[in-house]
Amino acid sequence: MCIRDSLGPLKIKVDLIEKLLSKNAMGYARSIDVPTLIIHAADDNIVPCEQSRRFYTSLKCQEKKLVILDEGGHVFETYSSREKVLEEVIRWFSDKLT
Repeated sequence: MCIRDSLGPLKIKVDLIEKLLSKNAMGYARSIDVPTLIIHAADDNIVPCEQSRRFYTSLKCQEKKLVILDEGGHVFETYSSREKVLEEVIRWFSDKLT
């Protein structure tokens, strides 16, 4: 692989990125009919929070929950955001599995 065939420090192949960019995740929302939990940080500077709101609204399923955290960035960078994510995920699975 030539260096110009990859992107960034993780050496992601350019053709994979092009393939991912050609997909429309919003279109998939209308086909999801299983319980769905979406957690998004309001200060995410990579994916706008509005995208999660639109995805949530488009979901076909009736059992769904959208949680917007005040902070955490794109990958829930802070301890408090990770703690909130864990709490929400544990609560979600506890509700769904009991």
